[in-house]
Amino acid sequence: MVSRRKRFALWWSRAGISVRLTLFVVCTVLLGVLVYLQRPLNDDTYLVSNVAVFALVNINVAILVILIFLVGRNVVKLFFDRRRGMLGSRLRLRLVGAFVGLTLIPSVVLVFLASGLLSRAIDGWFSSPAESSVDGALEVARIHFRNVEDRVLESTKQVALNIQAKQLTLGTPEELKQYLESERERVGLYGILVLGNDGVVKMSLQNAAAEIENFSIPPVPKNLSDLSHLKNSKVFFEETETSQFIRAVVPVVFLSEPAALLSTHRIEPELAHALTLVRQSFKEYEQLKLFKHPLKSVYILTLYMFTGLIIFGAIWIGMYIARELTGPIQRLAEGTREVARGNYDFHIRKVGDDEIGGLIESFNQMTRDLKSTSFQSEQRKIHLETIMAHLAVGVMTLDRTLTIRSMNQASLGLFQVETERAVVGRNLFDLLPEELQPAFSQLIDSLGEESSTAEQEVRFVGKNEQEHDVLVTVGTLLDPRNEWTGYIVLLDDITALSQAQRMSAWREAAKRIAHEIKNPLTPIRLVAQRLRKNLGDNTEVGPTIRDASDTIVENVDSIKRLADEFSKFARMPQSELQETDLPRLVSDLIADFSGQHPEIQFHCISDSDLPKIVLDREQIRRLFINLIDNAVDALSSSMGSIEKHVEVRIHFDHRSNSIRVELSDNGPGIPEKEKSRIFQPYVTTKEKGTGLGLAIAASAVHDHHGNLYVQDNFPRGAKFIIELPVGADLQTKRRLVRGGGEA
Repeated sequence: MVSRRKRFALWWSRAGISVRLTLFVVCTVLLGVLVYLQRPLNDDTYLVSNVAVFALVNINVAILVILIFLVGRNVVKLFFDRRRGMLGSRLRLRLVGAFVGLTLIPSVVLVFLASGLLSRAIDGWFSSPAESSVDGALEVARIHFRNVEDRVLESTKQVALNIQAKQLTLGTPEELKQYLESERERVGLYGILVLGNDGVVKMSLQNAAAEIENFSIPPVPKNLSDLSHLKNSKVFFEETETSQFIRAVVPVVFLSEPAALLSTHRIEPELAHALTLVRQSFKEYEQLKLFKHPLKSVYILTLYMFTGLIIFGAIWIGMYIARELTGPIQRLAEGTREVARGNYDFHIRKVGDDEIGGLIESFNQMTRDLKSTSFQSEQRKIHLETIMAHLAVGVMTLDRTLTIRSMNQASLGLFQVETERAVVGRNLFDLLPEELQPAFSQLIDSLGEESSTAEQEVRFVGKNEQEHDVLVTVGTLLDPRNEWTGYIVLLDDITALSQAQRMSAWREAAKRIAHEIKNPLTPIRLVAQRLRKNLGDNTEVGPTIRDASDTIVENVDSIKRLADEFSKFARMPQSELQETDLPRLVSDLIADFSGQHPEIQFHCISDSDLPKIVLDREQIRRLFINLIDNAVDALSSSMGSIEKHVEVRIHFDHRSNSIRVELSDNGPGIPEKEKSRIFQPYVTTKEKGTGLGLAIAASAVHDHHGNLYVQDNFPRGAKFIIELPVGADLQTKRRLVRGGGEA
């Protein structure tokens, strides 16, 4: 199965550039809109706070979108699995629905309640009482600062007036310094500076505690470097690293010499700290007011995020439990499918000791038992098929509707069918030749549904135009419950046996006929010759006697030749088996016939890799002489100006492990009605033929455990086909020896 990452990578690689750009633009626009909606309304907000709030909002939104995507994806996957009918999809959907239902209802209620409480709480933070309290605290701090500033300014002005009233001058520094020190201590100032008109410090008085507490009065501000234009008093605030100060500058005249007093008041550290806290609190409060809605969004989105996590967790737990339940069931279903296909090696890994684990263990044990049983059945089947394939008897099985269920090799060869697959499933009568159908119908009709058999000997001409004698036996098939399920047909090809029986009968008859004919022929010939000798010179009856005696002698010779043919047919020669080069034997015969019949074209074509074959050379030679002689006679009797030719093709048939010889001519051919009995004794198509040549040829091929049959040659003529099995020398020797012994 392709992983999710690979599927996404495959989809992304197939997606066009337009799809990718569209996704990028949509995400960018959505992010921009989100940032725009969350922008603060006041530019004075600190940048760090802005970034923090924006980051929180965007992170929450991103997490929420991811959770929505994951939840939606799992839900859509569940629905698609159910639509595809995947095993366990309904159970997963129900479990996930139950878990989501149990968590969704309280989660939704909690979300609504919590979001309302959060909204109210955040609104309460920025309500009027809270805002009034913060504003009041800040106002108190401001009033206190103004009071201190007024007090410092008034005290400084009073000192300046007293200096003018007492007419103190810078020329009497001790008296002036003493007065200023007494006023500093009385008013509680930390320091007083007397500044010249050019801003230069003329006199400085400072609290002795300042040096002990390690702080100093701030220097003179740069804006006081020129006091010639100072008309009015002013007060201002200054701050150092350690303290905060309120300073007041007041113009003063020392006997027509303008100057200024710069007084410094230090704010108490506790009060300064408290005032700083008030200011910071107010500033933070103002900042929070700007982030009121973003903060509310952050909290609510966080709440939604946790709700999504809960729902996603419920879906995940539901799917996990469903997977734990349906996973073994799916593996069991897959295992049953594999077993149904015949794969008994399928094994399911046991994952636990619960009931499902026990079921898996039972399934694995079942597959082991099935594998053992299947192996034994397969061995028995192979053994039975091997026996059936090597049976010389054809075997067919039919169901009750006469549909073919199986055929062995012998039955396939009998009906000239290449493979069993070509006929299995067809009706029996679609395969049978027409001359066999009545016999089979009669045999099947004679059977009942009980165990019974019927047999009949039939004769038919096969597709190779060869006549077959078959003993057909039909029986009923019963199952273990003794119920009728079909038929079994045995086809015993007894053609060779019938031919051998007929040939034996003809040989016996020929032997007796030859014996009976030869006995009176010699006396008849001698009497005729004596009559010719004694009366041939008689003038009256001499010519008649001579003609009569010549006729008698001629017919006696003819009858003697016929008797000799009978003797050859009846007498089996002694076997002389030897390894023979068949193509050379045939080529030598073709060369002899070519010299005798130049008007006929002879051709011999053979494969270059033909194996040697062990046979009776003289018997096979006589076989080919008879066949070629018949072809020459047929061509000699044919009319017309066609080009006459005789062709012999020799090749090795690997399928039947035999040498196949095809001898063809373009003569008139053999009549259709004579083909089935052309190899029987005394059957001939020639005017002066004895009808024994082809019978002797068929006997020779039969003795070599071969086949001889005739077909039409295309476009005209006859074709004799001889099949001589390679490696059949032992059977040939036994048959020839047995035949020779009988002769």
